[in-house]
Amino acid sequence: MVEPTWSDRYRQHVLDLIGRSRIHVRDQELDQLLLVDFGLGDFEREGVAITDIVHTPALRLKILVLLPGQTLPEHIHPPYDDSPGKEETLRVISGSVRVYLPGPDTMREGAIPEGKEEFYTLRNEHLLEPIRQLTIPPDTWHWFQAGTQGAVCYAFYPQAVESHNRFRDPRVPKHIAPGY
Repeated sequence: MVEPTWSDRYRQHVLDLIGRSRIHVRDQELDQLLLVDFGLGDFEREGVAITDIVHTPALRLKILVLLPGQTLPEHIHPPYDDSPGKEETLRVISGSVRVYLPGPDTMREGAIPEGKEEFYTLRNEHLLEPIRQLTIPPDTWHWFQAGTQGAVCYAFYPQAVESHNRFRDPRVPKHIAPGY
């Protein structure tokens, strides 16, 4: 018997969250679901599941799924070539997400992953619940963290070269995964 990989162990939990969100997702989109641990080796703590819904030369719409309490590490979409960087709009479908941006410390509910304080510098907390959305300007440091029920979100943005994303944690490789 083959031992399941970490992604196999978490895939069903991610699919359950999508199912409970009551959105309609094609089988092909579920087959292309990508579980990303950012090269940090602890998907349950720092990771995200992603699948594309729309991917054209001008527009990208993807579904992001975060497990309960899971964090998408602090990162930035910087300018490159003639692009100002990626502007990203996050809209919650189910569950809740706290988005952290530059600004005064308003952190109430979030928790920085233990031992990772130097890589999570932002404390300006924005709570998003179903149908709430937030647009993150290009070239802005940010991070996300799911609430206790996890989160399913849409992420909308103009097409961008994801390999330009930069993370505070230097252990995240420059090319972490296709599509992120």
